[in-house]
Amino acid sequence: MKTWENNYKNLKRYNNYPHDFVVSETLKHFKNVNKIKALDLGCGGGGNTKFLAEQGFLTYGVDASQTAVNLTKKKLVKSKKKKIIKANFENLPFKKNFFNLIIDRASLTHNTESSLKEKIIPEVGRVLKKNGIIISLFWSSNHSDKIYGKRIKNEKNSFCNFKKGSFKYSPIVFFSSNKDLKQLFINYEFLNMTKIQEKPTIGKKTNNEYFLIVVKKK
Repeated sequence: MKTWENNYKNLKRYNNYPHDFVVSETLKHFKNVNKIKALDLGCGGGGNTKFLAEQGFLTYGVDASQTAVNLTKKKLVKSKKKKIIKANFENLPFKKNFFNLIIDRASLTHNTESSLKEKIIPEVGRVLKKNGIIISLFWSSNHSDKIYGKRIKNEKNSFCNFKKGSFKYSPIVFFSSNKDLKQLFINYEFLNMTKIQEKPTIGKKTNNEYFLIVVKKK
């Protein structure tokens, strides 16, 4: 958590604006947001949280970083329908079947695969209603910067200690495949799985590949 706190507080590494996929998929699945509860999981700089609040959702946000919580609260200072909390993903402070929508802009993917399977995904599923939707971003196992990290013992696709590259300031990254994600969300219906391969910056050979997924709780 010290690493993420440093990212937000000192390095100013956070997104100020919502991801276009989050925007398009949210508006696609939720036409009427009256009394609809939405959670921004790992709210970071608050860009996605602000989008949810502006659309009229009953908006909640959680992050393990106090700086992230403060940044998000500042963005939503004019919104009345919001609650931003410092919390751990393995122990979310909400009742069972509480949310209709959970969005995750690459926060889940920064945990080990084992912790996701055994603790985090079950906990996220606990607070999500039946037919509730999760919109999420996961780094692909084909991402070229994976080579700069060290594979965590007893983990297949979870890495740490990145020497350079995109994840130099990330303590843990779980790089997933299509199959990995289907296993991770085995109790969900996949509504969308899109693999994005961004074009490398001129002069670089980085393969910045990731998955954008939308799943519905069965």
